[in-house]
Amino acid sequence: MLEDLYPGLGSNPAGAARKIFQRWVNYEKDKQMGFTEEADQMKRLTRRMTACTACALRSNCDSVFYGDQHVRSNLMIVGSHPESEDMEHSQLFYGAAGRVLFETLELVGAVKVLVWDPLTYVLQEDGVFITTAVKCSPASGKHPHVNEIKACQRWLGQQIGIVKPRVIVAMGNTALATLTGRPLTTCRISRERGAMIVAPDKKTFIMPTWDPGYVVHRSEKGGSGGEMARNELLFDLKAAWRAACQVG
Repeated sequence: MLEDLYPGLGSNPAGAARKIFQRWVNYEKDKQMGFTEEADQMKRLTRRMTACTACALRSNCDSVFYGDQHVRSNLMIVGSHPESEDMEHSQLFYGAAGRVLFETLELVGAVKVLVWDPLTYVLQEDGVFITTAVKCSPASGKHPHVNEIKACQRWLGQQIGIVKPRVIVAMGNTALATLTGRPLTTCRISRERGAMIVAPDKKTFIMPTWDPGYVVHRSEKGGSGGEMARNELLFDLKAAWRAACQVG
């Protein structure tokens, strides 16, 4: 079965086909760069995540979303959790939020978008690995519970161990809490965004910033809030990308 060879494809046929192709391209590039073992480690980790029953979310989750980019990326982006439309289209950050994220990544020079629907893009050599703190989608409109965040924390930690990013962008409070090990109630992107935080492993920096969905929400409310949030996201991602690439 395809799910055995390519775990976490999702239920959308077009999205699954795009994922299979993208993973094959990424795997071949990883081999060329000498990261075959890391790519195989990520594949084995994905199978374990797919079989996870540590919280109630997995019972209603068609597919575990974990990230499809190169396994040795200098920049890792961590969102909160997959949304219901991400599940439907087999793509993290689908729709308006994804447009905000990938337009911003293109502006900073991290990706080159080839097609917007279905989203197809080329990564720069330094690489960007995009994933979420919680791997399954909660009920529509809900946020992950604290116990669900804790249940997924080990999976994200193992991903970080394989990818070994220089900088991790924490998009939203859930991602920040998972990455730092702090209580969710103490995490406030509004006062922490843009600052470089030393990760608990003392080897990686964490950059908190807005979730792209928040930028969309502020834009829909009208006024200058949306444009301000978008500019702040751009500023933060530019700084994170420069640090990840060690650009002076």
